[in-house]
Amino acid sequence: DLLSTEKKKIQKPSFGIFASYNQTKHNSDFMNLPGIDNPYPLTGEEYQTGFSAGVSYDWHLPDDFSLGLRVSFNNMQGDFSAVQETEMYDGINVVTGPYTHHYQAKIATLGIEPYLNYNIYGGFNVFVGGILGLLVEKNYSQYQESNNPRSMVFNDTRTAIRNNMSNVIDEMKSVYAGLN
Repeated sequence: DLLSTEKKKIQKPSFGIFASYNQTKHNSDFMNLPGIDNPYPLTGEEYQTGFSAGVSYDWHLPDDFSLGLRVSFNNMQGDFSAVQETEMYDGINVVTGPYTHHYQAKIATLGIEPYLNYNIYGGFNVFVGGILGLLVEKNYSQYQESNNPRSMVFNDTRTAIRNNMSNVIDEMKSVYAGLN
């Protein structure tokens, strides 16, 4: 009878909250973004960090299985920079000089994540599930800055900062789906 009482306790639904620190791989090709009038490429792969937080609800099933549903907020922001060279003006001559191209992507999602959980042993679990999400933020900002602003400015604008702009990344789909 003690065993059946313990089994009934385990099969009650449970609620939870979660938070996590994430690492996201960004494949960047900023030449293809809308509104960037810039002949200087900034491409590559970068790993950036973000966070996730949300709530979960689990329905416990027999034989160490449970079904769950999470509602999550995911921040997948990325900050990128690359040192490049262009024509700079040093106050007297036009010279080739370094500048840094800064780019920030602000990407955030709100998602619903159904999953199946199997408790292998103790607190060790295996999860399989999916995610259906909505992009709630998909913006970027960028600017180029002289690496020597006191002695060199951009030749075309005669300023230490140029191409300072921000916009929405319209090409990103607003709804996405995936497997976890």
